[in-house]
Amino acid sequence: MLSAAEAVALLTECKALADKILNAGPGLNLEKEDLIALEKFRQVKEAGFANNYDVQRLATLNTQQVQALNSLLQSLYGGKAFKSRKK
Repeated sequence: MLSAAEAVALLTECKALADKILNAGPGLNLEKEDLIALEKFRQVKEAGFANNYDVQRLATLNTQQVQALNSLLQSLYGGKAFKSRKK
């Protein structure tokens, strides 16, 4: 199980992806790094920290950014757990 500090560290690494989602026009192109960041967000969500205001604030993400990450996770994976494939 993740600690709050670990959740902050993982969520911080999702900021670029959140901004990419929010600034994307039609057709979001995801790179390998984006999928890795999304896996980190899934871990934070699974641990129950995704909607924790203090964790969001310390990770410098706002509610809109977290919602964007959550929406992408739901649309790609239906919220199911997945593992990023490392090569």
